[in-house]
Amino acid sequence: MQSRTIKILNELNQPGAFQSLTWRRLMKTRKGIADIVEKECQAVVSSGTSFANRKDVREAIERGERGEVQPLPFGSWLQFPFVISHTSKAGEYKEYVRVYPPSNAQENNFDFKTQVKYLLNGVEVNKDQIKDLCLASETSEKDKPECMTISSENIIKVGEIII
Repeated sequence: MQSRTIKILNELNQPGAFQSLTWRRLMKTRKGIADIVEKECQAVVSSGTSFANRKDVREAIERGERGEVQPLPFGSWLQFPFVISHTSKAGEYKEYVRVYPPSNAQENNFDFKTQVKYLLNGVEVNKDQIKDLCLASETSEKDKPECMTISSENIIKVGEIII
């Protein structure tokens, strides 16, 4: 396991507990755009639990709202249920940390709202200022995910610890 991933896991050391996590990634820009556009998210997440064992997932299966939990869509577990490893077709190896957002009830009761910032060439801007630079898929509204698989290289902070 890569040393960066080990450092992240050492900070996410309480399975099921909520912790602040900050990550930043490059956004996909339109052809011919030389600007660097990044999206930074700060969210309260939990880790270290099996997706299939999460209460909201089990209850949704029981109610018939979703099917059974499927195998990983890519990669394989390097350290279940924390880290997934994947080698792309181009031969690029990456490690991903699996985390879970709070349920809607937890989000509302504890004010666990995700904070999103956009950076244009390193300067914080509002979303409208980067919309025309990025692919439409990068700025479209998406449903809240049941889980997030974040590249360890994109994680910049766990709690107050800078990675």
